[in-house]
Amino acid sequence: GLTVDGAELAFRNAIAAGISHVEFHPGIERDGVARVLPSIARKSVFLNTKVPTGWEQGTPPSVAAESVRKQLDEDLAVLGVDYVDMLMLRDSP
Repeated sequence: GLTVDGAELAFRNAIAAGISHVEFHPGIERDGVARVLPSIARKSVFLNTKVPTGWEQGTPPSVAAESVRKQLDEDLAVLGVDYVDMLMLRDSP
């Protein structure tokens, strides 16, 4: 897996190469992306995050929905943005 520094470097290199879509998991990958976002125009990149739901473990839908909301709120705060362009719900690694 990537370190925060590695994720930041990968994102910077992708932008320099003209890639505008970044997909990341909450945590280390997201934190690396967050370091880069203040230096670019928000509209110049498509942000795609993944959020676990817990459904595979039998989590009730209402609990899963609240968990997704909390994770998305955390992601937005760490990234310093008002929105992500795509939110993927996932359960497997």
